Amino acid sequence: NGELEGHEFWAEHEELLKNAWKELGPHTPDLYTFGPPFEERYLSLELRHAAKAARAGRGEAEAWALFEEPLPGVYVSDRLFTQEFLEDML
Repeated sequence: NGELEGHEFWAEHEELLKNAWKELGPHTPDLYTFGPPFEERYLSLELRHAAKAARAGRGEAEAWALFEEPLPGVYVSDRLFTQEFLEDML
């Protein structure tokens, strides 16, 4: 279970890392504020339409159509975010 692997490093250097993150600031500040501009810039048009349909009571079919199920119970999609989101995340 590698979930806690290396946690000593983070605990030992927590203050140093916090200060560095403060000094550096976020690479792309727009990623940290969710709202209409975020949705338009980063969420795919298909996902926005699917969310609108679900909110309007038309069910989740459009949202489920965005996913594939390569293995039972494992859902994947490359249709949720824009290319700009993927670029800004890196």
